Amino acid sequence: MNCPQCNYDGFEERVNDNLTPMKICRQCGLRNEAGSDKWFDGDKEFIPTPMCDKLAKMDTQRLVLHEFLEWLDQQKISLAGYEGHTMYPITKSHEEIVFKFLGIDERVLESERKKLMESIR
Repeated sequence: MNCPQCNYDGFEERVNDNLTPMKICRQCGLRNEAGSDKWFDGDKEFIPTPMCDKLAKMDTQRLVLHEFLEWLDQQKISLAGYEGHTMYPITKSHEEIVFKFLGIDERVLESERKKLMESIR
């Protein structure tokens, strides 16, 4: 198991004041009480957001792909697919095409965003 924040695989096993076993990441200090799926950074709960993180790292690529798709639209160039000898128009939105290319799952992304918003409230 790797740390959900820094991906380091080294944990220190400790017992907290309530004698509950804990794992503490040796690299970033994120901690987890045994039997819980929640992680804490200090007093604040850490919410892993791998899909949000992936999208943030690929922001430049995402923007370039969107610009290219917009340019295709302006040039009246349409995307098409083939099945057998039949060509059909691609009716997916630019966002759907870009996310599929980048490997971004929209449902997971939305779920992570909701969790983050709930943690702020």
